[in-house]
Amino acid sequence: TPAPTPRPTPGFTQVSPLPAYDTARFGWEHGGPYAGAPVIPALLGFAAQAASPLDGLLDAAATAAGNHLIVVGGRRSEAGTPVQATYAAPVGADGSLGTVVRLADLAVAVARPALLFTGRYLYAIGGEASGGPTATIQRAEWVGGALLPFEIAAYLPVSVWPPVVASSGSMAVVVGAAGAAAFRIEPDLSLSAPAGLALRSDGRSPSFAAFAGPWLFLGGGGAGDYLVADCTADPAALAFHRWAEEPDGPAGGHRAAVDGATVWLAPDTRAEVGVVGLGSRGPTAHLAAGWALADPRRKHAMAVVRGTLLVVGGTPAAPPEGARILAP
Repeated sequence: TPAPTPRPTPGFTQVSPLPAYDTARFGWEHGGPYAGAPVIPALLGFAAQAASPLDGLLDAAATAAGNHLIVVGGRRSEAGTPVQATYAAPVGADGSLGTVVRLADLAVAVARPALLFTGRYLYAIGGEASGGPTATIQRAEWVGGALLPFEIAAYLPVSVWPPVVASSGSMAVVVGAAGAAAFRIEPDLSLSAPAGLALRSDGRSPSFAAFAGPWLFLGGGGAGDYLVADCTADPAALAFHRWAEEPDGPAGGHRAAVDGATVWLAPDTRAEVGVVGLGSRGPTAHLAAGWALADPRRKHAMAVVRGTLLVVGGTPAAPPEGARILAP
């Protein structure tokens, strides 16, 4: 039996400054739903929700599971250790947040994990455990509005911290400052074993990752620009370029919620909320007067559920806030 072909060891190459992306080629080569200028929705103003166990929860992660908001992990104080708690609340047709209930605990307590809901399973990927960044990939099945017990499904093959995740079709990618990994979403909606990706980036800690067609965008954590990689170029590597056409994009310190080709951003320590639209002409950022939280927050979590942008946790320990998203 011939010996198996050795796989290259995933590595990280820091390149600064990154080469600028060929924006002319990017714009005309690919069509489809992301062709042309991004579409920017609007917000109908924020409204405070009822007080809940989410108030004051720092560095948690949030996502949507059907018509429910799911909040995972975090810590209860600035110097506190990560917690295992997970929470869920239904979101009404009017955007109101229902009663928050505690669900099954994580197998490993983490703060700032990357959350991915596949339609059947909730995955908490990486994050910060009590001893520092962790490679654990935790999974729980979502059944009837509740989570079955979490299990450790796998481990990341490379260091991915702080992790952000994006998915498109049957592919999911998690990216950090110095590592990346890819998954295949299987027909049963589970994730395959992760494969480490060679990563060429500039060492930033991204605030979000989002797909637009075959392109993976990273935002935040740098000088205010965006990075873009063509995921069809090399299945074993992510080579990011700087998107030079939008130099005033989000810098570090943002919390984000990705909703398809729209990314909502709420900066740490500031109250205003911004939006980034992704299209074949690249990202377009927009910050509108009147889109503001009642108080500036830090270390909060965000998610879009049932057409409502929800902001939960963070400091000060304020109740959740929600704003209906208006179609453009």
